[in-house]
Amino acid sequence: WNFVALTEGFGGIGRAVSTPDELAMVLSEIRATPNHNFVVEVRVPETSIPHGLQSELSSIGEDETAHPDWPPASKF
Repeated sequence: WNFVALTEGFGGIGRAVSTPDELAMVLSEIRATPNHNFVVEVRVPETSIPHGLQSELSSIGEDETAHPDWPPASKF
């Protein structure tokens, strides 16, 4: 789905971000225009693992979901 276009079709403001800097810019825009409705699509790579989970796995590669300990039971 194109959430940006869908949001704009209903009169809101849609933004898509894929980096922390882009997210910071959009959050500033949201704060500057509090009377508008926003939807922010945050694009996260499928192989991105939060830092808090990395220490739970002995090895992290491109296909974490194939790892026998994924997801770490102690975290969920």
